[in-house]
Order: sequence, then structure tokens, then C-alpha cells
Amino acid sequence: MKTDNSKTVQSIRHIPSLIKAFTLAEILITLGIIGVVAAITIPTLVSKYQERAWSTSSQVFERRLEEALKTMNTQQTLAGHRTTADFVNELSKHFKTAKICENNDLLSCFEDKIIWGGGEAEPKEVDMSRIKTASHFG
Repeated sequence: MKTDNSKTVQSIRHIPSLIKAFTLAEILITLGIIGVVAAITIPTLVSKYQERAWSTSSQVFERRLEEALKTMNTQQTLAGHRTTADFVNELSKHFKTAKICENNDLLSCFEDKIIWGGGEAEPKEVDMSRIKTASHFG
């Protein structure tokens, strides 16, 4: 029996043309496009996340402060304090505080410079080393 080697050789020559693959240039272009899209969208996602986190934190703070004030009102310890420090000390019994700052030592609770304002007011940088007491703040 006689085999036809010419058909086998022709079919082997066609195998490489059947293999499909991406070139390095195509892969690099695709990665570049993905990088540009990510660079555009990630800052927006991060800022929205930060806004939601701040909003949630402020809502939790307001709710806990309201609960503490209601408790103080129920216990009749909300009014009748001679000084702000007395009120803060009573409030701290019902409301978890990280630190209570003395009126004449604000630098122990704030950074050297803070941004004050926002919303309707134009935010301004405040040099806290120049603020001596809480009455001079804001």
C-alpha cells in the first residue's frame, strides 16, 4: 500500500495558521486601556466611600449624643451645672469620650493647623498655636 506523503506535509504546514494567539502589542494596549479606566474611576469610588463613611460616623455620633442627653434628662442631671467643665464631666458618664480638653490647652486635642468651615462658609486654615482658649475658636 502506498501512502501519500505530500498530503501529510501539506496538512502539517497548515497547523501553525490554525493556532490563534494575542500578540504582545495587543495585550499591552488592553492593559493600558484598563489602567486608564481604573485611574479615572478609582478616585471617584474612594471619595464616595469616604463621604459615606463620614456621613455614617456623624449619624452614629448624633444618635449616641441624643441618647446620652435623654438619659441625663431622665435622671435630671441635664441642667444646673455651674461650668461647662461640670456639664462635660456629667456627659462623659453617659457618652464615651476619647479625651476631654481643657479650655486653655486646645493644642493637646487639635493639630497645629486645622481647616475650619465648609458647607456654606469658605473653609479656612486656622493656626491653632494662636488660639489660646475655646472662646477664640470659630
